[in-house]
Amino acid sequence: MKVMIETFTPKLAKFGFCSALLAITILSLLPGDIDLPGSVWSDKISHFLAYFVVGVLYLTAYSNSTRAIVWGLVALVCWGGLIELTQGLPVIGRNGDAMDLLANGTGVVAAFVLYLGFRWVWQRF
Repeated sequence: MKVMIETFTPKLAKFGFCSALLAITILSLLPGDIDLPGSVWSDKISHFLAYFVVGVLYLTAYSNSTRAIVWGLVALVCWGGLIELTQGLPVIGRNGDAMDLLANGTGVVAAFVLYLGFRWVWQRF
């Protein structure tokens, strides 16, 4: 049973990571702004949480080497920036926002710091 779980978990995490990143990308590039109820901070919290989840899923699937961790961090932060730049294109009909980019990047960095911190502590005990 343990072998089955150890084999299944990385595959499930890879599927979850790809699915979450695809969903964020599609939802971010749909025409028109999607206004959620609440203040402007609820939008930033949504950005933070979405990229936090993607970061955790990435690490669950691909944190087998320092190189994968560093490239993953850089790639996910850049992906958040690319999405915000793309939203600024006239054909998309949305507006890129520097504060959204900050929330995206902060979510990724927080995921990496917490995940790797917990993993480090877990391995010590």
